[in-house]
Amino acid sequence: MLANGGVEAFFRDLYEKETRFLRERIGRLTHLSKDEQEELRQRVDERIRKVVLPAYARLASSFTGRERNDFYARTPWPGPAAATWSPSRPPRCSTTSRGRS
Repeated sequence: MLANGGVEAFFRDLYEKETRFLRERIGRLTHLSKDEQEELRQRVDERIRKVVLPAYARLASSFTGRERNDFYARTPWPGPAAATWSPSRPPRCSTTSRGRS
């Protein structure tokens, strides 16, 4: 699904949705002039696009397959308990005391 640069594109699309928040936050820096705010926004945006997103995509892509394939495939309980355990459904606990009717 996310092969061949798809991971970076995925995170870039997520970032695109958040750029207005970056503009809003920098706009609150009232000690800067409008030109300084825009210059700061451009510098931060450039660093995110050229440094943060590619680095994060490299790190995230190396863990995605392992998490998907190994994390949920291995359970802490062997045998029949493992067959009934699901990460989306936690084990049920009895609310009644043992030995009482």
